[in-house]
Amino acid sequence: MPSHNTHRRIDRLVLGKEYPHIHWYKDKPFRYLGSSHRRLRHDLETDLLIGAICGPDALLSALMHDAADFGMTAVRRRKPHKRVR
Repeated sequence: MPSHNTHRRIDRLVLGKEYPHIHWYKDKPFRYLGSSHRRLRHDLETDLLIGAICGPDALLSALMHDAADFGMTAVRRRKPHKRVR
């Protein structure tokens, strides 16, 4: 899972502004669920709600947060390929 610093850097790069409150909200369940925290608040419905409350840039920040988290998980689960000679 990328750090909050990484999420904020992505925000700055793409949106020109950081949204730390979005990342804090999405990752809050980590305290009691650990690495399974993405079962909560990492879904399209939550992202749309964030967008409705906080605006379109916050929606994009939330979507990018999910993409970064799930992308990192996919990379970590990927097994190295064996070379064929």
